[in-house]
Amino acid sequence: MNSSSIERWGGLALIGAGVLELVVNSVLTPLLPRGVPFAQTIVSPVFAWRQSIASACAALLLFGTVGLYLRQSQKAGRLGAVAFAVAFCGSALLVGIEWAQLFDIRDFARRAPDTLNALNAAHGLSLSDIGGLIVLGTFTIGWLAIAAVTMWTGIPSRMAAGMVVVGFFLIPILRPILPGLLGPVVGNVVLGVGWIWLGLGLWRERVATHQPQ
Repeated sequence: MNSSSIERWGGLALIGAGVLELVVNSVLTPLLPRGVPFAQTIVSPVFAWRQSIASACAALLLFGTVGLYLRQSQKAGRLGAVAFAVAFCGSALLVGIEWAQLFDIRDFARRAPDTLNALNAAHGLSLSDIGGLIVLGTFTIGWLAIAAVTMWTGIPSRMAAGMVVVGFFLIPILRPILPGLLGPVVGNVVLGVGWIWLGLGLWRERVATHQPQ
């Protein structure tokens, strides 16, 4: 498989990731049980579906970073390589977190629900919390960096990259402003659409270069 094919598949991966991001945060997250013990939420069928799709979304983002980097590498130089490395590592770590929640945490919730509820109710940061913050920080910084490189190079779309940046910032900004889950939903919709737009740009650009003259 040559680099052009990888770029096209990377575009499709970003489109798929954006669609799954919309499903996870706009459809499934609001359906999670509320007002019940933490362990009961974790063992719910909705949580299993949510984490399965979230895991697939993170994996697709992992491939999407490769496609973006290959397309931008000649123009982006070392800055693009660093941004790609951080975004790739962040996406890979996110796959691990989502996968662990799907299997390990759900198994914990089934076998020792009282213990999991007690741990969740404990005050202060646990090692698990710190690990999650590291993953979230690496993922966010990496994608903000690769979006910044995309805006700088204009490949494949400055506006799409800008939407990704806006989406990342809207999630924490709107959370305390809008009622319930509406803030995070709006932010994640913007983020998901940004990934779809990036993927479409990458796919269309590569398809155009393969059209017969």
